[in-house]
Amino acid sequence: MDLISLVYDILKPLNVPVLWQLRPESLPGITYHFFNEGGELYGDGEEETSGAACQIDIWGKGDYTNIVEQVKKLMKQNGFLFMDGRDDFESEIKVYHKILIFNYYFESEV
Repeated sequence: MDLISLVYDILKPLNVPVLWQLRPESLPGITYHFFNEGGELYGDGEEETSGAACQIDIWGKGDYTNIVEQVKKLMKQNGFLFMDGRDDFESEIKVYHKILIFNYYFESEV
């Protein structure tokens, strides 16, 4: 499963720059990456269900609350489970940073 394209296609309608693994040059912006990818459910020694955690980062200098709510809504509508969220401030570049973590489970292709 192409998770990179899946998340990009989900977030693209927000009309905010969306980048995989790169910090945006223009703000507000959204970046994302994956971690904890692997098997979740096994049957007869074979992986049946896979999963991954997706971290979505929303960057801005002002209020981006609306973008955060839209991201949560779109991800949930597309089968992602919201797990965690927290705020951060990147003092070296003076940018606010919202971190959202989602889990996603899908049928294994192997």
